[in-house]
Amino acid sequence: MACNNLLTKLIPKFLIPRLTIYTMKGLGEIIVIENDPTLLDAYILRAKKQKKHVDFYKNQPELLSLLRLYPKNTKVYVNEELAHSVQKLQKIGYRKIFIISHNPNQYANTDGIQYVSKELNF
Repeated sequence: MACNNLLTKLIPKFLIPRLTIYTMKGLGEIIVIENDPTLLDAYILRAKKQKKHVDFYKNQPELLSLLRLYPKNTKVYVNEELAHSVQKLQKIGYRKIFIISHNPNQYANTDGIQYVSKELNF
C-alpha cells in the first residue's frame, strides 16, 4: 500500500522509518461508526451474540485512516449525528451505507443510503 501511495515499486531506505505499518487480524464484514459509548457497547455485545465480525469506530477520522483496507461492498452503519461523513464514503465508492436513527421512518431512503433503527440487527 505504501508503495502505491508513493507511486513507486521500491521504498527508498531513508523513508522506511517514516512509514506507518498496520497489522490487522482480519477485517470485519460490517463497519459501525458510533460516538455514543453506551450504544457502542450495546452494539459490540449484539455483534458477539449474532457471531458477526464487526469493526467499530468512534468517529470518521479514526475510520478514514484504515478505510482503504476495506472492500467497497462492506456494509457501513453510521450514527445519525455523524451522517455528514456519508458523502465522503459515497465518493470513495461505498454503496451499502446505513444511517442509524431513532426514527428511521421519518426519512426516505436515497440512492445507496438506507435509514435503520438504533436496534441494529446485523
